[in-house]
Amino acid sequence: MNAIAHGVSFEYIADMLCRKAEQLSNDSVCTVIAIEADGRLRSVAAPSLPKHYCDAVDTLFVGPNVGSCGTAAYLAKPIQVTDIATDPLWESYKQLALPLGLRACWSMPIVRSDGTVAATFAFYSRQSRPATEVERAIVFTCMHLCKVAIAYGEMLKRNFDLSHFDQLTGLPNRRRFEETYAALSEAGGVFGLLMIDVDHLKMVNDTFGHAIGDSLIAEISRRLADLPDDAAAYRIGGDEFAVIVGRCSDHDALRRIAERTLEAMALPFEHQRHSLLPSVSIGGVVHGAGEDDPSHSRQNADFALYHAKETARGSFVFFEPSLRTSMMRRMETIRLVRDALDDGRILNYYQPVVRIDEGKISGLEVLARMRALDGTIVPAGEFLEAFSDRRLAVALTRRVAEQTAKDMAAWLSAGIAPERIAINLSGADFAEGGLDDRLDAIFRARGVPFERVTLEITETVVIEGGACRIGRAIKSLHNRGFNIALDDFGTGYASLTHLLMLPVDAIKIDKSFVARLSACEAGEAIVEALIGIADRIGLRIIAEGIESELQARRLIQHGCEYGQGYYFAPPADAERTAWLLRSRAPRAISSAQVAVPAG
Repeated sequence: MNAIAHGVSFEYIADMLCRKAEQLSNDSVCTVIAIEADGRLRSVAAPSLPKHYCDAVDTLFVGPNVGSCGTAAYLAKPIQVTDIATDPLWESYKQLALPLGLRACWSMPIVRSDGTVAATFAFYSRQSRPATEVERAIVFTCMHLCKVAIAYGEMLKRNFDLSHFDQLTGLPNRRRFEETYAALSEAGGVFGLLMIDVDHLKMVNDTFGHAIGDSLIAEISRRLADLPDDAAAYRIGGDEFAVIVGRCSDHDALRRIAERTLEAMALPFEHQRHSLLPSVSIGGVVHGAGEDDPSHSRQNADFALYHAKETARGSFVFFEPSLRTSMMRRMETIRLVRDALDDGRILNYYQPVVRIDEGKISGLEVLARMRALDGTIVPAGEFLEAFSDRRLAVALTRRVAEQTAKDMAAWLSAGIAPERIAINLSGADFAEGGLDDRLDAIFRARGVPFERVTLEITETVVIEGGACRIGRAIKSLHNRGFNIALDDFGTGYASLTHLLMLPVDAIKIDKSFVARLSACEAGEAIVEALIGIADRIGLRIIAEGIESELQARRLIQHGCEYGQGYYFAPPADAERTAWLLRSRAPRAISSAQVAVPAG
């Protein structure tokens, strides 16, 4: 028991018990045989038997006529054979035992608490006879001690597995990865490191359910486990994996492993009548190769993975020093925007949406701005990288929506509110969940009618977030009374499909098409077609980025009623916007014809 308590291996304890039992009975030979999960017998201890006997035992499976031990394990009850030479249980195996002088065998199954047989303890005699009472007591005691040792060992293994292996996939977990990575790094060797992220797992979970998502993760794990022997896969997070490639000294070798990984994901995964195509993004680095500090390898692989996710989902990106610069810039941008949010320096600017033929304001689009510490107003285009941080993106939308509701309520009270006011939503807003409830609460608290609010969504948000999942959220918002506008229309590959499947009230022609008006016939044709489609299905159409009178005239000729751009007015803060709303100024709001007071 002392040996068991100190964590001595079961093999050592079994051998020790066999030797002790043999000492107590001079006529005996003892063995312990483990029963594997597949029913195979495995010799654990047989100190007095030759190797060829143990090797023969290792080829057998439990069964109703497999000697004393195989039968005892099969029936889960003691088996006593007093004459090996004549007993039918030994008919196929007596040629192994008899030449060694073994004439009788009593085998006791070692049964777990759940009723399964873990092992057998066998007591052989060199005489054809039953076991004596003393021998029965010896076997019973040894069996009990083996049972305790097995239970203790299995408990230790369960605890080890729980702390070192992922329970869903069976792959080594983050802790095991960290230990292995640290050991290899300390040894100073050269090895490859791949950081892998499963693309769109949340979309799968939201669309098909978490059971399907778990099955997808398990399938990806199986495919990663089939990589070459020198490539060890780990599951280090919900949708994150890592692969350490032992014999990898150059970029080309690592790229081959990465490409093999991507190829392994190319086949569809069928589950419960659903067909899914696994997709992963991979970032990689060779640790200890090149001039870069090896201590940065893990971080560098993460940088490469992030770049793959942002620019080339479903592909492999090898780390280059420029990626670190890009990542550091992103992190600094996130910090600056977070500080600005905390300090109240995120501002709403409003750009008028006008009737092109009259120049009168019909609506506003809200555009976020950041006031830098030196007072400079920074446009959203210069801190777009901050929106890659999901929590920050959601917080920014909340701040913009709250300020919009406050300003719109004031304008409604003053009788100068526009027909509609539009705010932009990001993919993060939908990924967070509960978007309809959040916006409902914000605008309801200020008494702003939902039908006066337009929510602008780009096609990219729909595509990357999953058309079905995003579609459900948009329908919920639309059912509450919010207007829906499809922003940057025409730039996505499935624009018309989205018009059919989403409850859209308006589309906004992307400024890239407006810029090509009169510059090429193709540009004219595309704009004309978009306007025609919107008109046929009863949607408002708004042209973005109007910067010249010629563009405005062309849009009027093609039947576009609404537009926005610097030709009419640049974005302005709430004070200037209130002045514009009061003046109801015609077209040339930003021209010399109408003086806009300095804000």
